[in-house]
Amino acid sequence: MKKLIYLTFLAIGMTGCSVESLDSTDNLVTADMRAGVKSNVVESFNVPELICAGEEATFSITAAIKTNLQVQEYYPATEEWVQIFQAGQSASENESFTRTWNEPGSYLLKYKIGGGGFTEIWIEVENCQQTCTYGMGYWRNHGPNSPGGQENMYPVGSLEIAGTSYSQVELEEILKASGNVGRLALMKKHLIAVLLNIANGVDGTSILSTIEDAENAISENISDNNQINAIKDLLESFNKENACEDDEEYEEE
Repeated sequence: MKKLIYLTFLAIGMTGCSVESLDSTDNLVTADMRAGVKSNVVESFNVPELICAGEEATFSITAAIKTNLQVQEYYPATEEWVQIFQAGQSASENESFTRTWNEPGSYLLKYKIGGGGFTEIWIEVENCQQTCTYGMGYWRNHGPNSPGGQENMYPVGSLEIAGTSYSQVELEEILKASGNVGRLALMKKHLIAVLLNIANGVDGTSILSTIEDAENAISENISDNNQINAIKDLLESFNKENACEDDEEYEEE
């Protein structure tokens, strides 16, 4: 009889547990619905593929809505971090902001997504504007003692050529030399124009090996006109490949 009573209570207990389990599940679903479904958005700080000096760059941050977002930039001059973007509670999964750097170079940012710490990231800003080139005629007429009183446009105070340093005045004198100066001297004029163009902001990567050949020819005082002319033609071509609108013609000797 005692066993029968015990089994009866056990059955009632099991039934009660089953009902409670279902009720608990319902309560959990209701609680999840009230709290909202957790976002599956992958958090990221998105940097433009190319950032050009003087041009507006657009950055974006991917995160769940209502996330705390912050971006700061480090200023070496004052040794402090400055807030450049903040969203206490983001309004969308992709928040964006713009930033412009006027000078090319490396800039340090740090960002925070949510309640964690900051992550530092270096930003590379490039000079995307291709600087045009000038030939010997322009540089001859725009030095420190220009024949027509033109403004001195030499971007540097001196140039080193084949181990020798030349001042602006000396460079201008070489470019102004007239008559049959010889093929090596003519090549040197084109070399000076190339070096001034590069100092003025032109990308000289493509002509570096030719510059080395030209300086070696000057150092060794090479007399092979065919070799000199080949180097001269490459230098001249570089100076003309992206000629500025106000470039000036120059008659070769």
